[in-house]
Amino acid sequence: MARILIVEDDVSISRMYEFRLKSIGHDIRCAYDGEEGLRTAEEFLPNLLLLDLKMPVLNGDEMLEKLRATAWGSEIRVIILTNISRSEAP
Repeated sequence: MARILIVEDDVSISRMYEFRLKSIGHDIRCAYDGEEGLRTAEEFLPNLLLLDLKMPVLNGDEMLEKLRATAWGSEIRVIILTNISRSEAP
């Protein structure tokens, strides 16, 4: 069983991931913006982070940069999940 943190501002997407991952036995926490995600990651110390890029308060890029700057967050595996279209991508 893994500890997985989902940081996604779209509640329906977050709940979809949460439901599926809990159903196969993982311990799940959710956060809905980057600041909440950082706080939750520090408390929960997940094995895996599912991270959206476009979020309010602190976007996914900024959150990941701050996470990687900490001793406790430098080794967390991260999967980027986002709904950015090709026209929005850099």
